[in-house]
Amino acid sequence: MHILARALAGGLAVSACVSASADPTQLSSPRAANASVMLGDGRILLLGGCVRDGCEAGPASAVVDIFDPRQGTFDNGGRLLGPKVVSQAVKLPDGRILVVGGWDQGKASASAEIFDPTSGRSESVGPLSTTRGDVSVVALADGRVLVAGGFDGRRRLAGAEIFDPRTGMFTPVGPLNEARSGTESVLLKDGRVLIIGGVTGDPGATTPLASAEIFDPTTGRFTPTGSLMEARFKHAALRLPDGRVLVIAGSDDRGREGGKKRTLEIYDPARGEFTLGGTLHHARHKLTDAVALLADGRVLIGGSGRYPEVYDPGTRKSTELAVDLGRSWNFMTAVTLDDGRVLLAGGYSEEGLEVSDRTWLLTI
Repeated sequence: MHILARALAGGLAVSACVSASADPTQLSSPRAANASVMLGDGRILLLGGCVRDGCEAGPASAVVDIFDPRQGTFDNGGRLLGPKVVSQAVKLPDGRILVVGGWDQGKASASAEIFDPTSGRSESVGPLSTTRGDVSVVALADGRVLVAGGFDGRRRLAGAEIFDPRTGMFTPVGPLNEARSGTESVLLKDGRVLIIGGVTGDPGATTPLASAEIFDPTTGRFTPTGSLMEARFKHAALRLPDGRVLVIAGSDDRGREGGKKRTLEIYDPARGEFTLGGTLHHARHKLTDAVALLADGRVLIGGSGRYPEVYDPGTRKSTELAVDLGRSWNFMTAVTLDDGRVLLAGGYSEEGLEVSDRTWLLTI
């Protein structure tokens, strides 16, 4: 069953397709805090994440969902070696997927594996030098992968390492100037990596960070760069077409109890500075993969709010869409498809941590 909604919001024609539980476009199981990767043929993989209410892992966490936009359906794409929550995944130059760290049965993991979408099978590599949950992972321009910071269950980490797909091994680099987890990392146009915000400190004394760092893969070193105007974590970030980086919402240490942010910031790599980028209609956090760059350079923010909104970097204004997701879904997935539509999937509700198997297709 499809529920179709069409609306005009701020001059934008919006159509949304909401999948009911019996619809073939639903996920194979409820899923949140997972990784998503676009394949070369335009299909989307959803890997890992929590599948049980309370955002807990389960056997279904190991199942890989694959969305085919031509058919509009999800299929079983294979399996990971085991269930993981908040695992990070990046596509390697040969099309396989590196899955790193995360949480396994409530404990930070040092495991790494490579999933082959052509066979639907995964093989172990590495491992990491230490256990890393809430870790930052980004593919470098030369095909290697940077893994930085994280949380081992006892302390925030400053260590970093690089995975080389040619050897299947991790090599230490860095360290970070400041131990941090829950950061956002963005590959800049010049091949360096911007690492933004996050938290530091012991679990009982978590401190959100305003600091940011630049990793240079030619030297293997991290260098401080301009500070955020507001300390934040559980935010999102992405590179805009002009090379600047948009930092979206997030939270301070109060979390959902008054700590969620509406502000956006823009980082200019040429100046090494953050400036105010405007405000959203709704305060949002626990975003990570719940934002998507549209073909025209605008940005869709889908997570942590009942109504998505679209941000225009040119005007620095945001328009709320008249598309009702029913609830505010944290750690949901948002991906722009090759045809310009946006897939929204999963997430867990702000109240009760109910994990969703629902999906939406937005045409903006």
